[in-house]
Amino acid sequence: MPTYKDKKTGKWRTLIYYKDYRGEPHIKQKRGFKTQREAKEFERDFLSKFTKDITLKQAKEEYFDYISTRLRESTVRNKRWYAKNLEYIEHINLLNISPKTILDWQKHMQDIGKSNKTINQSTEVLYGIFKHNCKMYSNTHNPVKAIEKLPTEKKEMDYWTLDEFNTFLGFVEDPEKSLAFKILFYGGIRYGELLGLQIGDIYDTYIDINKSYDYRSKKFCPTKNKQSVRQVVMPDKIMDDIRAYISTLYKPGKKDRLFSKTTNTWLSRQLKVTCEKYNLHKIRVHDLRHSHATLLINNGIDVLIISHRLGHSNPTTTLNTYSHLYKNRSTEAVDLLNKLANL
Repeated sequence: MPTYKDKKTGKWRTLIYYKDYRGEPHIKQKRGFKTQREAKEFERDFLSKFTKDITLKQAKEEYFDYISTRLRESTVRNKRWYAKNLEYIEHINLLNISPKTILDWQKHMQDIGKSNKTINQSTEVLYGIFKHNCKMYSNTHNPVKAIEKLPTEKKEMDYWTLDEFNTFLGFVEDPEKSLAFKILFYGGIRYGELLGLQIGDIYDTYIDINKSYDYRSKKFCPTKNKQSVRQVVMPDKIMDDIRAYISTLYKPGKKDRLFSKTTNTWLSRQLKVTCEKYNLHKIRVHDLRHSHATLLINNGIDVLIISHRLGHSNPTTTLNTYSHLYKNRSTEAVDLLNKLANL
């Protein structure tokens, strides 16, 4: 392919003639190279995408370049973590990867002790890589479509009753941590949403959830979905506790974070140590969110209200997540109907 030097700018440009996966001809022009060598290297890299020489590793890098500017930083980081499991096959030419290749890779993952859940997540990343490649280069090769998900055991959801939560809270001496646990339990918000709360997000009767906070990058980030932007009404006592806590801070400004002294283990360590020390039922920080939902469901609160408080994308997500609890309530519905029928 020809390369040219611009006499005015002294920079190099290249003209690349190529055919896509459907055999249709195209011309690609790229300017601004300092040397002819750089122009030639760009040409080789570009053309490799339209031959069988492109490897899964190259396609993976393109995929992450694309999503890194479109998805939340924490989401991209999570996908990169699962993509590490693709190292076993990423040297293979993309068009040479077949459904059998993927099945062999999954079997290898099982043999080295990876769980089916982890393998499924890694396979989803692999699907995304092929899907992106199909979009960018107008091909239809996506062998992951033929692969069914591996079976996984659905773990029983852990939660605390109100009495269990109050028992735990009695052992938490740090007022800042105590307040954080209260907001998680009575608000049902996500951990990242808790860390993202600023003084200006606190109102008379509610907290305004409008962002999250990534404690790894130490940056604010968007909420999980559009529905996650919400106003969560809190009990009067909890709002009083929040205002009392703010009054102890040194010159708090509206942009200051409510809980600024946080790490990824800030609350989880407290939870684990306290449960072990006092022989309490062990749960995770995220299970306080489940505890909130369970408390509301068991007290007959409408699923639409619960879905809004949790910031789920739709009520179906809430129903699917807590379907076992609604099955239990069906017995109560039958008992009520029996009573009404006998009136």
